[in-house]
Amino acid sequence: MPEALSWLGMRIDDAHGARVGVVRDVYLEADGSPRWIFAGRERGLIPAWEAIAGPGRVWVPYERTVIDGAPKVSSLDVVTPVVEAVTRRWYAASRDHSGWAVHN
Repeated sequence: MPEALSWLGMRIDDAHGARVGVVRDVYLEADGSPRWIFAGRERGLIPAWEAIAGPGRVWVPYERTVIDGAPKVSSLDVVTPVVEAVTRRWYAASRDHSGWAVHN
């Protein structure tokens, strides 16, 4: 079983430790590595490739405001290549030069 599936039900914290939700589902690559974290309809998708899991928590390198403004999906069942591309662009545009994700 891929390790990322153990994240289900864990708290998600942003880059500063603020709670942003709970892992509802994880979209995996064919090799079992995590691709997206689904945090529910109120949050949508969060990139999982830089997520770090710890005891009871998953940290993501994005500020809550970035996550809140990202495109929403109702479930992983509706994730298409177009949805992924739009969501990837949102998070990519949120990167500043320090490596932290922020939106002004």
